[in-house]
Amino acid sequence: MAIHTDTFTYCCDSLGLDPDVIYSMYETIPSIKQKDDFVVRLTQNVFNKNFQTQGMENIRQFVHDLIGYYVIMEGIFFFAGFAMILAMKRQKKMVGIGEQFEYIMRD
Repeated sequence: MAIHTDTFTYCCDSLGLDPDVIYSMYETIPSIKQKDDFVVRLTQNVFNKNFQTQGMENIRQFVHDLIGYYVIMEGIFFFAGFAMILAMKRQKKMVGIGEQFEYIMRD
């Protein structure tokens, strides 16, 4: 987790951005807040100590949440951002942040 935090700070410092403003966008920009709320809903059942995978409806909900979160949100949307930065690094652009993203992936 420390690599993620260091990379976030490095990006903000390099681009002259205020980390508090950027981080608070989860709460202050409606479209980002809606996406974050959607992602949180996909993880609620998994973290519910009473949730069980017995019964067809529970299995359906579990598979829905796994596909929604781990395949779509993490696998496609999240990695797409990494792919863009890593492609720029291969073109010798934004090399420093590309290296940071490689460290995050390794982490």
